[in-house]
Amino acid sequence: MPLVQCFTLRRLKPLPLRALQARLCEIWAVQPDTTKMLHVECADWTAEFKEDVYVAIRSLQRPERTAAVQQRNLQLVTEAFAAEGLRANVRVESYAPEEYWHLPPKS
Repeated sequence: MPLVQCFTLRRLKPLPLRALQARLCEIWAVQPDTTKMLHVECADWTAEFKEDVYVAIRSLQRPERTAAVQQRNLQLVTEAFAAEGLRANVRVESYAPEEYWHLPPKS
C-alpha cells in the first residue's frame, strides 16, 4: 500500500490522514515510511455512488495478497473511513514488483 489517494468533492471536515494512515498500515501490514497518503479536493465528479471520499490504493502484488485478502482489506479500509464518519468508495490496483520504479528526492 505505498500510495493512497483520497479524493473529496468538498471538504466537510479535514481528513484525518495520519490516523487513517496508521489504520491502513495495520490493515495492509506495511510501515508508514513506505506509504504516502494524499488528499485531493475535486471541483466536480460524477455522483454515481454518493460517496464522501473516493479512495484509490496502489499496492504491491504479493503471493499472500490473494483475491480473498484483497476483498477483506477493501472492507476493512471502508470501515476505517466509516469510523471517521466518511462514506468511502474504495478501489485497489495491484502492481507487479518488477514493474515499479521510484526515485525519491535526495535528503
